Amino acid sequence: MAIAVSTAGYWHIASLDEALAQLAACGIEAVEFFPYPPHLDPASFGSYERSRVKRMMRDLGLRCASVNFTMELNLMALHAGLHRLAMAEFKRAMEIGADLGAPCLVLPFGRRHSLMPAPADTTLDYLCAEVSALADHGQRGGIKVALETLPFDLLSTGKAVLDIVERIGHPNLGICYDCTNTLGFEDPAAGVAAVRDRLLLVHISDSWRDRWAHTSIGRGDIDFPAFAAALDAIGYDGDLVYEVMDGEDPTPRLRGDLAKLKQAGFRS
Repeated sequence: MAIAVSTAGYWHIASLDEALAQLAACGIEAVEFFPYPPHLDPASFGSYERSRVKRMMRDLGLRCASVNFTMELNLMALHAGLHRLAMAEFKRAMEIGADLGAPCLVLPFGRRHSLMPAPADTTLDYLCAEVSALADHGQRGGIKVALETLPFDLLSTGKAVLDIVERIGHPNLGICYDCTNTLGFEDPAAGVAAVRDRLLLVHISDSWRDRWAHTSIGRGDIDFPAFAAALDAIGYDGDLVYEVMDGEDPTPRLRGDLAKLKQAGFRS
């Protein structure tokens, strides 16, 4: 198990180059990229820029653990234009990830309308069709799709996401389990155990049961020793992405946060 760090925590604090340099200086060996401005605008992140960042990663001793996207693109929206936009952007993110050496794209699927939600069956039919198409696209490009647990009504537990992944049944599709996203709905240790056979990636940070967050280890309510033990019990040996996004500079606290993860039983 290798501990990687998301670049998203640096969005409005440091440039992408500065963030990568700071992470390498802290001893980090792997990063998760967000193809999203201000760090990385997919529309202008062409072959030259991808090659430049890949060379920089090599020089810093970094590798790409994954690429992620924001939840603004909604595969649950019953709107053809929104779906076309989401599919185009996700495909471009996958292509960027493949060029940077990412083994998987973390796929946040979106949410139903909070005031007038569409019927669950209709929504999930739309979602399954689009995710299957993205898994096909990724398979051709050599990058897997990891459907992420999110703190919304239909897919907020590991078992709920697992049911969708198994319903689609695509060999290029798995799960990214985010313990902060499920804390308000299930015990993360039990949730990650439920998805063991489809687990591609794990996201970790701290949160509160009654307030969603992605903050430093020890500030919230997550039982990290129990979560570490659950990962050991299922034999997970993939990347563990520390995804702190709380508006504070990650660098001054990064070494201390990683030390707390190791004390909790996360091996690297």
